[in-house]
Amino acid sequence: MTDHAARPVPGFPEHGRRGNIVGLKMWCRWCCEWHTHSHEEWYAAGHVTHRVAHCRTPDNPNLVPNPPYPESEGYWIEVQAAPFSEVEKLVKEPTTAQRRAMARRGYEQTDAVRRLRAQRLVQQDARWTVVHDE
Repeated sequence: MTDHAARPVPGFPEHGRRGNIVGLKMWCRWCCEWHTHSHEEWYAAGHVTHRVAHCRTPDNPNLVPNPPYPESEGYWIEVQAAPFSEVEKLVKEPTTAQRRAMARRGYEQTDAVRRLRAQRLVQQDARWTVVHDE
């Protein structure tokens, strides 16, 4: 495993209308959005899986420049027991206008972008919460 495997990001199962798991959601601190990755039926809480970064934010250290995608690039995601519906609203997402402005400016480090990126999901006493890195 690579360095990323030592510190995987939490991934939350997203359930469809029939209750089946349709994807694995992870919060991207670089573009400040939820990314959806595939989820295999056999994944259980605690399983760590590698996924290629969907984010194209220029300063994202997990970006893969060109195929083929080496396993050392991308994210290691640890599947969580908590469903996406329980954590979705814990982080503040940018509005559509903010997303467009961020993309136009190349995700330049404005105060607003710094505040959004400072959000980190952590588990405390079996509950998920957001802490803000300085």
